[in-house]
Amino acid sequence: RLGFNYVKELGATPREAIFKERANGNFASFDDFQDRLRRHPPTAEAVQNLIMVGAFETLGIPRRELLWRWQEGQRARGRKRGIAPQASFRLNSEPPPLAGVTPIESTRLEYAISELSTGRHLVHYWRDRLEALGVLDSIQAKKVPTGRTVRVGGLVIVRQAPGTAKKLRFFTIEDELGHVNVTFMPDVYER
Repeated sequence: RLGFNYVKELGATPREAIFKERANGNFASFDDFQDRLRRHPPTAEAVQNLIMVGAFETLGIPRRELLWRWQEGQRARGRKRGIAPQASFRLNSEPPPLAGVTPIESTRLEYAISELSTGRHLVHYWRDRLEALGVLDSIQAKKVPTGRTVRVGGLVIVRQAPGTAKKLRFFTIEDELGHVNVTFMPDVYER
């Protein structure tokens, strides 16, 4: 689980409304969610982000289908100007066949929307390729004696270039098992 404060575009007021309504019982459906948040509705971007990070997965509708239904409901309400918007996203038509979200897509969505994931680390999906290239994971790299050349790979999570470091660069690379600190000499960094 991940806190709602990590969901981009979901402001404090809708977040508090969700907590308050959830205290009155779990949401039975997406319609129920929208009905109960009618007074403090999240923005369209926030609803889309909630859907895509899987906040409604337990309601039994796959992410892409729920997003399609919700967007079609939004378009239908936009065409019915002058009529009070309804929270329901029920439609007369069925969604087209939509592929489920793959594990890597789920992870990518979580990183894009929340900047972190409760599932697998992105590097996990490339571990086989990295190993084929002789890349060590962060645990293996830490066991290599000082002065040896190693290959590491992962996400760069920190870049530092202190003014007092004589053009040295310091990076922290993260993989699915931990971190590796890397120091670049000026000539290597330039290359």
